[in-house]
Amino acid sequence: AITPDGSTLIFHSFTKNLQALRLDAPAKPRVLVETPVEERNGEVSPDGRWLAYEGESTARPGQLDIYVRPYPHVDRGLWEVTSTGGMFPVWAHSGRELFYMMLDGTIVAVPVRASGIAWKAGTPTKLFRGHYSVRDGTLGRVYDVARDGRFLMLKEPTGPEPPHFVIVQNWVAELARQVR
Repeated sequence: AITPDGSTLIFHSFTKNLQALRLDAPAKPRVLVETPVEERNGEVSPDGRWLAYEGESTARPGQLDIYVRPYPHVDRGLWEVTSTGGMFPVWAHSGRELFYMMLDGTIVAVPVRASGIAWKAGTPTKLFRGHYSVRDGTLGRVYDVARDGRFLMLKEPTGPEPPHFVIVQNWVAELARQVR
């Protein structure tokens, strides 16, 4: 993810932690969140003050849940948004809702309130579950939310025709070139 001001890339490294890399100056990435378990799919809120991400629960090994921390000072708080599983957090453009996907593919909205360094999640509401591609085993988010609130998702193929794929080779080298 890119921070709202466009200055920082938030990414999941192969060392199982979330990192931040400034794009406007040559620098090494800095670790944002590092725990004994895996964290990924970090998303910074539209106001740039909160980091939502999915991480493996320490209380429920193997289960992914959604967490929120203050950004950029992630050590100043930690809130667990889900306790029954969740992945792919996305902020509403208003910053007043956080969306995520349940493990069965259901999209959920959680109203949020932030004041100073305090953050609170409201009652989750299941929005929909359809025949959308959730690509089991993927590490990256499989949907997005447009500015007008519409969800952008891929429908599962319904006909006998197999899906078509575009393969991008050498994408790591291209990303490194773009970051320089």
